[in-house]
Amino acid sequence: MAASELPSDLTAAAAFENSLFANGSVAHDVFYRAPSDSAGATPGTLLKVDADVNVSLYTLPPGTAVSRFMYQSEAFDGTPVPASAYVLWPYQPLVQPDGHFPLVVWAHGTSGIYSDGAPSHMKNLWSHFQAPFPLALQGYVTVAPDYAGLGVEKTADGRDIVHQYLANPAHANDVFYAAQAAQEAFPRLTSEFVVMGHSQGGGAAWGAAQRQAIRPVKGYLGSIAISPVTNALELPQTYNPLIDCLGAFMTPGMQTLFPEFQPKSLFTDIGWERWQTYTKMRAGMPVGIALLVGMQLMKQDWRNDSYVKEYVKLTANGGAKIEGPLYVIQGEDDPNMAFSTTTSAVHRLSRGYPDSQLEYLTLPGIDHVPAMFASQRNWLDWIAKRFAGVPVKAGFQRSQVPPTPQPMSAYQENPDWIIAKVNEPFKLV
Repeated sequence: MAASELPSDLTAAAAFENSLFANGSVAHDVFYRAPSDSAGATPGTLLKVDADVNVSLYTLPPGTAVSRFMYQSEAFDGTPVPASAYVLWPYQPLVQPDGHFPLVVWAHGTSGIYSDGAPSHMKNLWSHFQAPFPLALQGYVTVAPDYAGLGVEKTADGRDIVHQYLANPAHANDVFYAAQAAQEAFPRLTSEFVVMGHSQGGGAAWGAAQRQAIRPVKGYLGSIAISPVTNALELPQTYNPLIDCLGAFMTPGMQTLFPEFQPKSLFTDIGWERWQTYTKMRAGMPVGIALLVGMQLMKQDWRNDSYVKEYVKLTANGGAKIEGPLYVIQGEDDPNMAFSTTTSAVHRLSRGYPDSQLEYLTLPGIDHVPAMFASQRNWLDWIAKRFAGVPVKAGFQRSQVPPTPQPMSAYQENPDWIIAKVNEPFKLV
């Protein structure tokens, strides 16, 4: 594609994306190279630890610290695969009666599909004040998997690691094995843990609840799924360029399950050219927004493709049995993970398994990312109750946030700010 045909803000987007990295590309950071003797390690094995990361490279709240570790996870087909994660430490962690620090596993929203999309190498840890920062500041040790394919690029024997985007069972594996490895690396963490995620990570958290019904893990206390991915085929058919990106991001993972699948068949002509540019850049979300939004990326009927349908069928949430409490939180004005889609998945679960410990909280007037902020009090209370041993009754419970004290028009909608490092003292007053 000629440079003149590329978006005018692509260079600026790429520069901004690079500015997010704490220590340059993961390709140049030896931490993200799998140990040569790790190819045969079983899932859950701790592979390496970077316990005391230089926090001056990050933009963290005062009174927090970061560690990184690598562990063996498991791809959708059961193949062992190395993955990375970070730990966000509180200055003053909560302490359980046995002297251990309560552990929350955070599953992040979409950050990209290539290695530099790993939140562990981003200055603000990608999700910042959405959840990891508040969790740590409230005393929870927060373990956050990057997901397989983000961070660690290759296996010990040199095979490329493909991020199986929206393959919720695979992301659930990343979550559980990250908890296991973190507990080995840091023995003062509790054996009990809560899983929490948003968007793609909300799908991972729901997927963890489904996995627990099949492959139970001792110590699991429940999951919180906020604005979760459930079933991409059930999202509204009205055109949304971000949903087209979702479809494009799924294609590399689809090829790992269906080698004969030809992704070009889903794209428009210009969309395929842009996608080829994106894959060559191996870029993340800022470049993805600049390059892939603003024109018709996918064919209108891409969701009717038989491979797409089969991939979603194998990886979707909703309708399958869960084990343990599941707290679903959804903004009613979410244009990405639609309120109607999440509600349908919740009802499918409640009807199919009426004894499930299922809670559903809806947020009137709230969009996709703002759901994290608007419900913070709710999910912090829920986590505290799980560690306190407060039982969740069986059956479906639905609630809605009561009317706001101010008109909805008076409230900040989406974030219009970023977290950036500055050196000038006058900016830090």
